[in-house]
Amino acid sequence: MYWQQIEESKMDLENLPVSAKVVVVSKDGKVLVLRKSSGIVDLPGGKVEKGEDLFEAMERELKEEVGFKAKNFQFVTSWVKTNKSLGDRLVIVFEAHLKKKAKKMEVKLSDEHIWGKFLCPEGVDEIGDMPLGYGNAIGLCFNRFKVNQ
Repeated sequence: MYWQQIEESKMDLENLPVSAKVVVVSKDGKVLVLRKSSGIVDLPGGKVEKGEDLFEAMERELKEEVGFKAKNFQFVTSWVKTNKSLGDRLVIVFEAHLKKKAKKMEVKLSDEHIWGKFLCPEGVDEIGDMPLGYGNAIGLCFNRFKVNQ
């Protein structure tokens, strides 16, 4: 019975649409936070198209949404996001480090977003409507950055 449940859960996950998001960390340890045109706080990334490689999708989304190139993505966290109108999807968050300090980076926003800024931990804490999953992922990345300094 237990193994059957695991197999059913695995099949359910394999059939979910995937949204790949990236916590972009600057050389000085700030993270890029975006706000969508709808007002929702966001991270760069988006839907992985059918047949598309997960990492290629993140590279594409970063270039399209903020004008950055990044590689060497490190897994941070994942969860299933439920939405009554859009349906469930698997959200996978990765971390990518840039070689420049935040103040030297030009964020080139797509039409999808109205605001984007590199923030320190205190700046992220000031965002009152940060989605819990994104907030947790960003917190993990801030902690990793401190450990790796």
